[in-house]
Amino acid sequence: MISLEQETVIPLTEAPNHLPLRRGKKVHKSTLFRWAQKGISGKRLETIKVGGIRCTSLEALQRFTEGDQTHHGGFPPPRKRSKCRAAHTERVLKSAELKPPDRNA
Repeated sequence: MISLEQETVIPLTEAPNHLPLRRGKKVHKSTLFRWAQKGISGKRLETIKVGGIRCTSLEALQRFTEGDQTHHGGFPPPRKRSKCRAAHTERVLKSAELKPPDRNA
């Protein structure tokens, strides 16, 4: 839980400036909002609302990233498209009489 007296509170939109780069780019602010709302592997980024602005703390970012240090410098690996989703896409394309993309190209 974020403590206003003991932690350094920052707006969630500024949090990317305090995180390491991922694949040479800053973490997008929408990613932080997703981490706060949905979380990753059952762990959510702690946030509080201060004057109508969604905020987190540097310490909360540290706690969140400490959860899984085995991937990408503390961040989880990117999600992969499931085979079921790809198969569904091909079925939809076939039903619309469109040729699915060549996966071997």
